[in-house]
Amino acid sequence: MKPDLHDAHNDGSNLSQEDEWDDSDDVVAENPKVLPERKQSLSPSKSESKTADSSTPVSAESEKKLRLTKVQNAGSSGKNGKKRSQVFEIGSKSEKKSVSRGKPSVAPAAISPEAVKDEESAKRRRNNKDEQQNWGQQTQDTTLKWMLVSGILVVAGIVVLALFLSQIIGKKEVRESQKSIFSKIAPVVSKFEAAENGAAEATVTEKLMIQEQRARSIIEAYLKAKTPDDFSGFIRKSDEIMPLVEKFWKPIEDVDEDWKLGSNSNWRVIRDGGLHYAILNGENPDFTEYTAYFVLEGEDIKLDWKASSGYSSANFADLMKGEGDASEVRVWMSPADFYTFSLPDGEFMSFRLSAPNREQNLWGYVPREGKLFEEIIPFFAASQISGERKNEVQVILKLVEGPEGSIANQWIIEDVLGESWIDGE
Repeated sequence: MKPDLHDAHNDGSNLSQEDEWDDSDDVVAENPKVLPERKQSLSPSKSESKTADSSTPVSAESEKKLRLTKVQNAGSSGKNGKKRSQVFEIGSKSEKKSVSRGKPSVAPAAISPEAVKDEESAKRRRNNKDEQQNWGQQTQDTTLKWMLVSGILVVAGIVVLALFLSQIIGKKEVRESQKSIFSKIAPVVSKFEAAENGAAEATVTEKLMIQEQRARSIIEAYLKAKTPDDFSGFIRKSDEIMPLVEKFWKPIEDVDEDWKLGSNSNWRVIRDGGLHYAILNGENPDFTEYTAYFVLEGEDIKLDWKASSGYSSANFADLMKGEGDASEVRVWMSPADFYTFSLPDGEFMSFRLSAPNREQNLWGYVPREGKLFEEIIPFFAASQISGERKNEVQVILKLVEGPEGSIANQWIIEDVLGESWIDGE
């Protein structure tokens, strides 16, 4: 212990030798009702006060020694959760004595007004927080919708304004490279001209569609013919073509006079740009396949012999040897990737040139610089409507021999005579 430390609750400076500690047990013995064995609250009710008043009066000496006990909570740091009590005795000098007691059984303390205010304030804050969260959830979607609609309206206004200004500002010439792709497809015509052209194209297509039976009868006569005179009246450009027919045509042997085309024949009408023609596919009397091309002339259809026979100015057997007249060659044309030292990739574009029966192939080359290259590349470009690309096309080409050091079946494409096998189109 340290006696030099000052203790405010153990101040004995005013004590004398005559002063003595009163024993609380004597007070209780004299009047045991002064301090009840169990207090219900620090502030007794009125009924309890009246009961205390109606009990046996307390003597003057006992009243002087009445003790008031104030219970204080020692806090969570106190040992064993006990409470500390301060005892004030009336009738003696300022003696104070701290007594450690067990946890009394007392009624809950009355709620102070400050505690009530704090609870109400906390409740209002919780309500405000919940209200803010609910408001944010309810208005978030609405805000985003308004932002989106406002953005669309602003963009639409800018577009309309730009179009309006482009109309009122002075007209300027547009470069060819700046023109729309669709404006390059066909020239702009009036609605009357467009209707007239459309009606004409529809008329050609409709006429070809109803000519299937006529086409079947022409093919039957052609395949059963014994001489060229048996079908000369059905040939397109007969005056020009019949000399070639007489030179190359050969009759099919042992054909029955009653032979008819089978039901597996297929009639198709082709409309490619301004070109209109029809194709009839089927089987020959010897069960080989045939493809016949028909073109409308006036009100009747004619057989295009060159397209149907796959005519070329030289046969493919000679062209594969680097020989023959290659001034008019009908081929299936497709992009390729075959190059040699004499025909390098950096200077030429390579193409596979297949015979009409697809049994023989040539290699064709086009210089990458020049108008012919720009003319051929669109053949394999994606369609502006369907987006599909053609892997091969039917063309009529004019070929010339390749440079020195090239292979025999390598030819230079000098010109495109037709974008189909139809003669003279």
